[in-house]
Amino acid sequence: MRPLPVLCLLVLGAARLLSQTAPGPQVTTGPTARADPWDRLPRASLDFTHPIPLAGLPQSPFMVDPLQCSPSGTAFLQIPLPPTFTTWAFAAITKKGKITRYDAGDSQILGIDQLRTITWFPAEKYVYALVEGRKHAPGQTPGQDAKPPWQEFIAKYADDGTLDSVVPLRISFLPARFAALSSGRFVVIGEDVANHAPVMVMLDSDGDNPHPVDLFGSGSYGTESLGRFYPHAGSDDAVGSFMGRVVGSAQFVGHGDDVLLVQTGTNFPVVVMGDGGILRTVPLSLPAGIVIESLLPSSGEALYIRVVDSRTNPATHKLIAFDAVTGEALRQISVAGLLSPESVACESEGTFLGLRKIFQQGDQQGTWNLMTASEN
Repeated sequence: MRPLPVLCLLVLGAARLLSQTAPGPQVTTGPTARADPWDRLPRASLDFTHPIPLAGLPQSPFMVDPLQCSPSGTAFLQIPLPPTFTTWAFAAITKKGKITRYDAGDSQILGIDQLRTITWFPAEKYVYALVEGRKHAPGQTPGQDAKPPWQEFIAKYADDGTLDSVVPLRISFLPARFAALSSGRFVVIGEDVANHAPVMVMLDSDGDNPHPVDLFGSGSYGTESLGRFYPHAGSDDAVGSFMGRVVGSAQFVGHGDDVLLVQTGTNFPVVVMGDGGILRTVPLSLPAGIVIESLLPSSGEALYIRVVDSRTNPATHKLIAFDAVTGEALRQISVAGLLSPESVACESEGTFLGLRKIFQQGDQQGTWNLMTASEN
């Protein structure tokens, strides 16, 4: 069996209970600690107080962070399933609590054996899944005839959960994350295993004609250049040890006709991508000791970014609104009620969505609940 892609290992390792605090560097603060440059930011708040129970979701103690959303504000819950937690369920949840299940292992994907999901990308009208398996020629029986090589595909689903199409990817590297542009083209980032280098390409809608995109703008992936964006990169560390981190930390989010790319766990600029590749970058005004945790999909102009502040002990999560053009911090948004900042999924037309599992007395499994709130 082909080794699991790097992303599967990293993301599954990141799956956790929503109420659990993500680990971070432990820094002792004292009288000599710097003043917080964000102390003077305007403040807003979100008060999540009205949970909507979601019946019919698979039982699991975990979910994969960060939560994904479509541009219209439908939240997508990716759930590692017991007992092995190596297979995932995927469901869409609207602001009114309607649930749609997706299944990348659907029998409609005929002729692909040993199918497994790598990751998902929700767009406005369709939901896409990056999957891997063995494609059999017509007349061959999966699991019985000679096994063809492993191959990656993108499965396209309509918003009712039915399969629309399956496209084979004609690439020479191991894919980890991807995005679908409004034109139908794809952006794929992965790892050139032989050369220990990250790779990002643009693909046509048929999965062919890869066009390389230089993510760092230099073609150099040395430790020195990585250290500009990865605060804990040391000059004596092998370059190859960072490749999994570069690939696994990529997060794509749809934003109008474009796609935004952030590198979680870093101070890497937000990358704006379109059909022509990288359109521009947005350097964020992040104080030292603060890194990106995830980017919240939104319908507005601001970039809502969850950050981790390692200057506190323990590290804390904050939700900050940034200017989408200049990268300047606009306001800090506190999260109260039944949710914490790391549980907020996205914003749509002024409404923020979040998910949390609530346990009643005698109920050890708990029930997922959808919650909404607006800034005040």
